[in-house]
Amino acid sequence: SVDATKSNADFSNQITVEDMGWLLADIYNCGYNDEPLLDGAIEPRECRQMLHVMSNNNVDALLKAGVPADTRVAHKHGWIPDTHGNAAVFFTPGGDYVMVMMLHQPEWLDYSESLPVIAESSRAVYNYFNPDAQMAQIREGFIPEATTCNFANTPLITDIRQPVWDD
Repeated sequence: SVDATKSNADFSNQITVEDMGWLLADIYNCGYNDEPLLDGAIEPRECRQMLHVMSNNNVDALLKAGVPADTRVAHKHGWIPDTHGNAAVFFTPGGDYVMVMMLHQPEWLDYSESLPVIAESSRAVYNYFNPDAQMAQIREGFIPEATTCNFANTPLITDIRQPVWDD
């Protein structure tokens, strides 16, 4: 059990790595193995749409920096001063998989320390699933300026507005 006092948990912004992994696996299985979520309340088409939107996340650091640049990665990143995390579904030649990683250090977690650790961990998992297409080293990756993350007038918005969207 987690010590909420010691961890200074935010009651409105918390999840475990395990819960996030199962959530992404369930969304993937819904979308690609036709296993509807929540007793059919969320259909496979909607799950594929969620993964499509997440695949357009243009933060190229963290887990994504541990795989080749052309690899489809549906991911959600998040960070606050003392915690950096990334949760992703990877679509690779050696098989699709889910990986979630969160790092925490009281007071302040330096990106120059956390980003390489997350990317190297991702590279190790990618290499395990893709022995014939090994990554020799992590990519530098990048975190774009917040002002470039406006998708209002992009094809992504057109995609998600289509009533019969499918990937």
